[in-house]
Amino acid sequence: MIYELALTPGLFSQNENTSCLIALQNLLYTLTSDSHLIGVVRKRLWRPTVYEAIASLENPFREKIVSLLNTLKDRGHFIPRQYQTNPGNALKTDPEWLDEFLLAHKENPFDAIVTLLTSRDNCDGPTDCVYEVESILDSPLLQNYEHSKRVKRETSEFIRVLKPLLLYSRSILLIDPHIDPTVQRYRRPITGIINAAFDRGRYPAPALFEIHIKASEDIPKQEKNIKEGFVPLMHPMTQARVVLWAEREIQETFHNRFILTDLCGIKVMQGLDEPKHGGPDYDDWGVMGETHRQEIWRQFKKGSTTFDQKHEFYLTKP
Repeated sequence: MIYELALTPGLFSQNENTSCLIALQNLLYTLTSDSHLIGVVRKRLWRPTVYEAIASLENPFREKIVSLLNTLKDRGHFIPRQYQTNPGNALKTDPEWLDEFLLAHKENPFDAIVTLLTSRDNCDGPTDCVYEVESILDSPLLQNYEHSKRVKRETSEFIRVLKPLLLYSRSILLIDPHIDPTVQRYRRPITGIINAAFDRGRYPAPALFEIHIKASEDIPKQEKNIKEGFVPLMHPMTQARVVLWAEREIQETFHNRFILTDLCGIKVMQGLDEPKHGGPDYDDWGVMGETHRQEIWRQFKKGSTTFDQKHEFYLTKP
């Protein structure tokens, strides 16, 4: 549902190639509209190289491209790739940048690496993931993209669909009023998502992982059941904050389910559980707009005026 693309710096230095700049501008607009991510190699070199190239562009291209890049930056959608670099690669030319992106691709694949036609044609490595900028928007990858999809209600499928968010997000919120670890079908999905979010290899663990649930009438018993149901299945060095909420009489009902991160939000129709006997095997998930994501996030912050926070505690596996 969320793609991670790479852009070689040469794309931003095509002052004499209007069709390339139009294609780049349209691609950046698509990335901002659909909450996709941009993977970056050698961040301390990629960023100044790109902005130095942009400085030489004429308006209106310069202003529009800078504005789109700033939007992506403000949303945290530039992802510094962690991989075994090639220190001998001087990165002086666009084909050298393409080689570096392909090196990172070997460890953790991009959905696409976007570059110049000349760079792609001169590439010695595999090019199945490499797209020329003027053709990427017409490719099946983006032409067939949908904001929502049918997701099989299995833990492994949840983790697969959420992979880029679980790997890169600094903050993750699971929101489902009905999460109940005394029921077997909730245990594997919730702990599976927690474990996947903290099992990141080279990448730092999330700074925030929260589970938001509707408070029961017996909160001490609910806390005990949640700890006994989830902690034994959690991997070492994982932690989640659990927040219990009650509805306010004149406010919204706590019913809808979401997966919110600092990168984007996903609306979940059925819930974060595997199907009970006779229940639907598939669920409908959809990527939320940025304004919608922020609105729901505010509803589940401390001091919320939408719901009444009754209790909080931590699940910790040393």
